Amino acid sequence: MFVTLEKKGPVGIVTMNRPEALNALDKQVLEDLNTVLDQVEADAEILVAIVTGAGRSFVAGADIGQMSGFTAVEGKAFGAYGNGVFLKLENLTKPTIAAVNGFALGGGCQVTETGAEYPLDRYPLRPFYPLGVSNHILDTACITARGTLLVMLCRENREVRQ
Repeated sequence: MFVTLEKKGPVGIVTMNRPEALNALDKQVLEDLNTVLDQVEADAEILVAIVTGAGRSFVAGADIGQMSGFTAVEGKAFGAYGNGVFLKLENLTKPTIAAVNGFALGGGCQVTETGAEYPLDRYPLRPFYPLGVSNHILDTACITARGTLLVMLCRENREVRQ
């Protein structure tokens, strides 16, 4: 499985775990994320979820290698499925934290800005910007209507895990 769920008390840590591909989103990763999001939503003991990436990347976007072999119909279906998974993440009824620990490109940015409503630049937080993440994307990260989606930027994943 390329997406794991670890429970630490009331916190569910969702880890994109495909570091050899910088956690790029392929069909299997999206299916695994979809399954794990269902587990987070169904588990009454999980009160908050943290989404992060294994290795030196949060999510490097879609797996272009896999997509290059798609027909137009397959590409459209892949995009629609991915959007459905991101919508599920946006609609979680639990507060969700995106712990961006490295590259967040393409779909990785989409994960961090899901449900964006309030720009971070309105708050005193001036985060560390990892390589590959534009200021524009981070400035639109936010608080959602159903819970808090707070983009936490850390130099190392372990800062969040402790």
